[in-house]
Amino acid sequence: MSLTGVFRLRLAHDFQVPAKVHSHEEFAETILSLWRFASEKMPSLDEEFAFLCSMYYLLGWMVGDAGKGMGSRRRHTVRIRYELSKKHPENLELGNYVKQVIQNLGVWCERMADRPARRHKPLESYYWDSHYSPIFGWMFTACLGSNGTNGRHTIMSSWTGCLPRPRA
Repeated sequence: MSLTGVFRLRLAHDFQVPAKVHSHEEFAETILSLWRFASEKMPSLDEEFAFLCSMYYLLGWMVGDAGKGMGSRRRHTVRIRYELSKKHPENLELGNYVKQVIQNLGVWCERMADRPARRHKPLESYYWDSHYSPIFGWMFTACLGSNGTNGRHTIMSSWTGCLPRPRA
């Protein structure tokens, strides 16, 4: 995949997306078009706003707590895994919310068996895992500017610092 022009997400049908996202408007237009295409419905403005907010939330998780499993370079896929400590019972609800956000993109994601305490993670944890998806590959590379090489995911995206503020 070249980072110039557009590339195709190999979903049920090819879907063209920008190879590099330069603005909030470009991200919003693309992710909403993808959602409409995948859901085959015309959502209300309130549904679009809620979906868009959840996608920004997911980008935040991709930068922070979510594990990034790189898949096929040819297919440009990534999966998301995350675990949250059982020390805070509300983490179960939080993890299930993130799972629903992922599923809203049409990507399989489920809660897996809980993780036992380990030497480097001394507390038991809840655990979720998604399938590999070209949508996540696009979000990492085109939206966040990450190349994901050598297990590192440096974020090289200036537009994410200029997101619109929520209405009070």
